[in-house]
Amino acid sequence: MEYINFLKDFRDVNALNQQINREIAKKHDLLLIEVNILAFLHNNPFCDTASEIVQYRGLSKGNVSSAVSSLEKKGLVNIVSDPFDKRMKRIKILPASDVIVKDIDKGLATLMSVLTEDMSSNDIEALVDNLAKIGRNARTFMEKG
Repeated sequence: MEYINFLKDFRDVNALNQQINREIAKKHDLLLIEVNILAFLHNNPFCDTASEIVQYRGLSKGNVSSAVSSLEKKGLVNIVSDPFDKRMKRIKILPASDVIVKDIDKGLATLMSVLTEDMSSNDIEALVDNLAKIGRNARTFMEKG
């Protein structure tokens, strides 16, 4: 197996996703990181804190903080205190983001369509299963330290 190509393929998939998100950012006069944060919040409704965005997206704390603040000023998100832990701040997408979120959904559909263009439903199912295994293996290895 050619491991370099394997890693390059992951990089190419991410690059295509970022290209699609850059087009959305340009259309809505947003920064790429702002679109990425809106996409993350939309696709992960139970991960709605800045620390979760930092952890799962691999972005810096400072960049996330600045982008969330900008999104709040633009009226696209609201930052609210957690009802059980007032120290925790939750980021909620506001209805003003609906048009952007629809474009994010369309972008994701385009991404998936491009990536699976010549694949059967069985191929796609096997891919999803194998990617889940790869992710589990990576997490398990990292947890062992």
